[in-house]
Amino acid sequence: MINYLLWDSSFFDIPIYELKDEDIVKANLDKEIHSLSSGSLIQYKANIESLKLIEKLISHDFSVEDSGVTYEKTVDNKILKFSDFRLELAKEQDIKVIQKILQDAFSNTRFKDYYFGVNSANKIYKHWVSAAINGTHDDCCLVNKNINGLIIGFVTVKKVDNYIKIGLIAVDNNYKRKGVARELMKLVEVYAVQNNVDRIMVTTQYNNNAAKSLYRSMGYGKSSEFFWLYCKI
Repeated sequence: MINYLLWDSSFFDIPIYELKDEDIVKANLDKEIHSLSSGSLIQYKANIESLKLIEKLISHDFSVEDSGVTYEKTVDNKILKFSDFRLELAKEQDIKVIQKILQDAFSNTRFKDYYFGVNSANKIYKHWVSAAINGTHDDCCLVNKNINGLIIGFVTVKKVDNYIKIGLIAVDNNYKRKGVARELMKLVEVYAVQNNVDRIMVTTQYNNNAAKSLYRSMGYGKSSEFFWLYCKI
């Protein structure tokens, strides 16, 4: 059977399912899809080169709704001698400030209201950053402050196996194009070195040219490209 996503379904209050590659080649895929209850959402993250699988899903009423790219970098910890560098982590009292920063930062997202419900993107990202600060989703939320001690940017990070995965990164509107995002990415490198990890991975939307340019300028190389396909029953 198609994989039921318990947490996602509970959070968005709709039945959400996820297809795997092995599901798509099933002879009874169409029957499984149409056995689901009305209002259900099926999602599939497809490698951009999996054209035959994508074409098959489109024939089953799936739509390509978003595209993304993942970048990867190996940190040279011989150059980054930050063993004594003190990283500042967001605290519980910082949640509202950080949620305000991210409020308009992720308006163009795969979490579209048509599929996930009204204000779904803002809902999931507010939860995400709150959980990161509490250490219950990502490991932590690193912050950048101005000279007055006010938070002007943040980035969430999580150690996954042998690499650091960047979750959310956003900068206050008043401090954009001032190098804050680059400073946040440097903080992630420090975090990686301090946690004895030398690989960092970050994903962004394919049309986010500013983010892609930043990552490339900091030595990140493209590791994969993908589409998000959805089918709403």
